[in-house]
Amino acid sequence: MAQSSGSILPGGRTPTDGRGSRSRLLWWALGIAAANAGIRGIWVATAHPAPSSDYAWYFRAATRLAEGAGYIGTDNEPTAYWPVGWPFALSALFRLTGPSVTAGLILQVVLSTLTAVLLVLLVHRATGHLPAAVASGAVYTLMPSGWAWDSQLGSEQLFTLLTLGLLYLVLRADRWPWFLAAGVVGGLACLVRPVLLAFPAALLLIELLRRRGWRPALAHAGAFSVAMAVTIAPWTVRNAVVLGSPVPVSTNGGVNLYQGTRTSTGYWWSSNPAVNPLVRTTDEVERDDLGTRLALKRWWNRPDDFARRVPQRMRALYSGNNTPFWWLYRFDGWSEAKYRNWRTVADIVYALVMAVAAVGAWVAWRVRRDLIWVLGGFVVYYTALWTFFPTWDRFRFPLMPVFAVFAGVAVMLRDADPRRPPATGGSVTAARLS
Repeated sequence: MAQSSGSILPGGRTPTDGRGSRSRLLWWALGIAAANAGIRGIWVATAHPAPSSDYAWYFRAATRLAEGAGYIGTDNEPTAYWPVGWPFALSALFRLTGPSVTAGLILQVVLSTLTAVLLVLLVHRATGHLPAAVASGAVYTLMPSGWAWDSQLGSEQLFTLLTLGLLYLVLRADRWPWFLAAGVVGGLACLVRPVLLAFPAALLLIELLRRRGWRPALAHAGAFSVAMAVTIAPWTVRNAVVLGSPVPVSTNGGVNLYQGTRTSTGYWWSSNPAVNPLVRTTDEVERDDLGTRLALKRWWNRPDDFARRVPQRMRALYSGNNTPFWWLYRFDGWSEAKYRNWRTVADIVYALVMAVAAVGAWVAWRVRRDLIWVLGGFVVYYTALWTFFPTWDRFRFPLMPVFAVFAGVAVMLRDADPRRPPATGGSVTAARLS
């Protein structure tokens, strides 16, 4: 490997970076893609439970969409309770293949593979450091929890890919057209999971921390917000027409918010109206509004209860990898020993990744602070969001590519000389290329 004595140019290029470096990047990205497709393909071929619970609903909704029946619930009435993005993506596939769990699992593998490749490209563009880029892709490739989530027909992989695409665009953006593009991707991600609806506010703060100044920060966040709103708007109009209310994405936010007043982790529900007032109405829009009002009233009157639940939610969000393996134990015939052994392996790998990512975050602070402001800012935003809702390890999945980035950047440890002034903006004091 050759040592570069200069700084990284905008876009993560060095003065000597050229066709040879791009060729090496391409081959490594293809290698990471092949490893992902191979490992995950073998995994889902041997671990593929029949869809149940939410996953069964996604499958049925996608089937109905592919058949032209529209986005309807179990009562055959129009719905927006679940976000439409993932069922719509599945339905596009089913129009070609017919309703097929196998086709859906193959799509999951493709989405995860694209996420790993995008990781490589993001880190290389941000740092110009090929070993760090490859290490990030390899870390993501080798996490068993990711393989296990590929076995489910859930929205995790599509949302994670779109979110990483958004962060890639924000990292490379220096003018408002790039933020328009990021906003479009962010809007698509919201249609899969609406947890990014408040991200424009976080983006404004991130842009200020990147030393953009108030005017450019406002312009960038404004462009992002407009593009996101325009992308979501057709679905919002649909909801206004068929549900009688301009629901931006889905009607389960208030329900989940209310559940957060009853439990800190896991799922809570009761069919007893005396215990659960939300079941007193069958209209999903009314139920959503009622849940929001009751939750806000509860926290206004009992802020101590909200504060008490936050540490419990954080432990549930960041500890362990139980859920995907429990699902295989419960619905794919795994023995209890197999379930516990794989969960233990996944937890060990996860702990190692997080430990190395902590080192990488310090390295990024020294040599590429933009990664801290954008990726670290997203982690803070996403984590803060889950202080309001019941949570478990499933909701941490979209953050794992970010932690893989920082774990890969740890490779640049020798470049993070504490005696040098920290790099800011788009510059890096030193880079190592291969």
